[in-house]
Amino acid sequence: MRDCMISYSNERVSYKDTLISKLKENIIFILLYAIIITFILWPIISVILNSIFIDGRFSLEAYKQLTLKSTKLLYNSFLVAALSTFFAIIISIIIAIYMTQIKGILKKFIYILLLISMISPPYVDSLSFIILFGKRGLITYRVLHLHLNPYGFIGIVIMETLAHIPRAALLIIIAMKSIEKNLINASKDLGGDDLSTLFSIVIPMAKSSIIAASLICFVTSLSDFGTPIVIGGGFNVLATEAYLNITGVSNIPLASAMSIFLLIPSLILFIIYRKQMMQNKVYSYQIVDSSNSSEANNLNLPIYIKSIIIFITFFFVSIVILKYATILAGSFATFNSGKVGFTLDYFKEIDRAKLLSFKRSLYYSFTAAIAGSIIGILLSYVVERNKLKGAAFLDFTATLPYMMPGTLFGIAYILAFKNPPLVLIGTSSIVILNCIFKQLPMSSKAGSAVLSQQSPEIENAAKDLGANNFYMLKDIIFPILKPAFVTSFVNIFSSTMVTIGALIFLVSPGKEVATVQLFSAIKEGNLGVGCVLANMIIFATIIINLSVSSLLKLQFSKE
Repeated sequence: MRDCMISYSNERVSYKDTLISKLKENIIFILLYAIIITFILWPIISVILNSIFIDGRFSLEAYKQLTLKSTKLLYNSFLVAALSTFFAIIISIIIAIYMTQIKGILKKFIYILLLISMISPPYVDSLSFIILFGKRGLITYRVLHLHLNPYGFIGIVIMETLAHIPRAALLIIIAMKSIEKNLINASKDLGGDDLSTLFSIVIPMAKSSIIAASLICFVTSLSDFGTPIVIGGGFNVLATEAYLNITGVSNIPLASAMSIFLLIPSLILFIIYRKQMMQNKVYSYQIVDSSNSSEANNLNLPIYIKSIIIFITFFFVSIVILKYATILAGSFATFNSGKVGFTLDYFKEIDRAKLLSFKRSLYYSFTAAIAGSIIGILLSYVVERNKLKGAAFLDFTATLPYMMPGTLFGIAYILAFKNPPLVLIGTSSIVILNCIFKQLPMSSKAGSAVLSQQSPEIENAAKDLGANNFYMLKDIIFPILKPAFVTSFVNIFSSTMVTIGALIFLVSPGKEVATVQLFSAIKEGNLGVGCVLANMIIFATIIINLSVSSLLKLQFSKE
């Protein structure tokens, strides 16, 4: 009788523990649902509502104005985005081919250049371009004595192409490195030469990454308002006009309509990308570890092809080196009567306001990186493991900021949080929250990528041994996701340090961040001050990323 009572008591405790565990699990899911709806879905809905309701009444006047007066802007936007994406992808594929055919110090050096280019603040390309090739440029005017006007359509396409290449090249390099060596050998055994193997095996196998890189380039180009403002001259695009309608004439409905127009092609491209990813999913079964990759001189291409690849790669590398050398030297150099001199005057112009903006950027970036990484990891666990009803919708909604232009997400936050019950305009919170949820897809996908490679049997075994979900998260899931946490931290911190698209709308006077100060300095013609600010952002981002990554990895290895 006593044994029966103990058994019954244990069953009751077990049921109670299971119930509490499920309740905690559902609470996490509900909290994630609430914050994602509040800080992602509601801002998007606010933009749509503000574009079709003017003074409280339904109206499509903003869209009429857009179609009648802004057709040229639409054409300009798509033309710049299409051309810069096309050139960036072609050059990135060439660089990726070269990088998978070499080894040693040279390869590491090019990798470092690509990584530094990814964490550079916006308009560094434009800043160096103006210094070197502007109307009074160091090369065009002072060396070649040419009176050229580099501003306009061609300048924008060149600058955006150069800005897109590093990220696109790294994505494609990763894909090409992971191609199984046996596929290359099989192609050769079947009579294919190295050139045909390149076009029939290597490039098609990297198709998913090429499409992903194209999507990122196109969306980024559509949302770029700063480059056209800095070097566009009289050439305007839709993102620039949306920015001016917010900051200049305060035409919120028209700016909202313009932002929606920028979102539509991004959504279409994202759907195409997802379909392509599903179709190409079979390739993952053909990929093995890096020791069996196709890297390191497996393709003996014709000499003329090799020459073209080497020339284009080193031409790009030379441009990158020249760019950063110009930015570094521009912090100390001055021109008087045609002579180059040394000066520290630009550093003296870094006043208290600029230093505070730099400190503010560090604080926002660090806070967003920690919070965004934790939320992203929890989201990936809910989506990949719990499979609760509504998890797919949650995942899709969380992915929306990734395909949204930064300008749209910034305008969305202004419209969503300017009125009660949640007023955030003018606070630090609106900036941090915007950065967290703009970069949330990167952290959640990093977590999902790790979890998708781990068998759930480990968690099932823990449950069988009596572990509830809280301890399973703490002792199993989080340790598994430590690499994803480091990756997420670096991505979010770097992106927040160098972003401006959304933040320029959200920061209030006297509370600017470093990139906004950089943008203002370039726009006002203070190029030396701009160089100093750019160097501060670049070096701080590199040092903190390396320090935090090393610290976290050291801590993880001890555990």
